[in-house]
Amino acid sequence: MAERAVIIYPEYFDAQLTKGKCRRVSKAVAIQNPTVEDIARIARSLGYKASIEEKHHPAFWYRKRGRVVIEKRGNEKENKNEIIKKIAGASRK
Repeated sequence: MAERAVIIYPEYFDAQLTKGKCRRVSKAVAIQNPTVEDIARIARSLGYKASIEEKHHPAFWYRKRGRVVIEKRGNEKENKNEIIKKIAGASRK
């Protein structure tokens, strides 16, 4: 994995989960049954390079939902939470 990459799990956007159970976005922008395909598509539409891996979130080892590896763009100093918020915002459009 590239040094400038972040790992994004569908659980971060799942409206059925609480913030204590891995959701990282507000309930207002959370979605039902997010998929890695949706997350990767939105990330690509925002200009990121995104690839899907068949891994699972450590807290949900029994669910094989996958994860998205997103490479940061150029020299931008974005952190993981900023990227998550951009994806969540774009998913509502």
